[in-house]
Amino acid sequence: TITPPDPSANENDSSFLTEDQVDVTISLDVMQFIDIDVKQNTFSMLVSLELHWFDQRLAWKPFIGGCHRVTYRASIDSELTEIWVPNFNLQNKLEGFQTLPEAHASVYYDGSVRWRKTG
Repeated sequence: TITPPDPSANENDSSFLTEDQVDVTISLDVMQFIDIDVKQNTFSMLVSLELHWFDQRLAWKPFIGGCHRVTYRASIDSELTEIWVPNFNLQNKLEGFQTLPEAHASVYYDGSVRWRKTG
């Protein structure tokens, strides 16, 4: 069993300042159109949103044949997440802000994080 480093261990490390900027790549895939209402000029669809970023606090050195990827609980809700995730909102012009179901994030040994949410 491999236990990746605890990100809280770097909280006092000056190289990991909270003011640092993080580049986040966002991909939105339309998976299915569920409903199209021509009269109302609306539609419903199933989408998959993937966010990708690097967090060096989560990096570790894998050994040969060792663990290269782990999964963490990830959520915008700080009480539900095990790692930092970017705060974002999806806004629907008719219904306001939308939420996607909770999803785990894959963290790789180099500190890259992929978080895919579908809904």
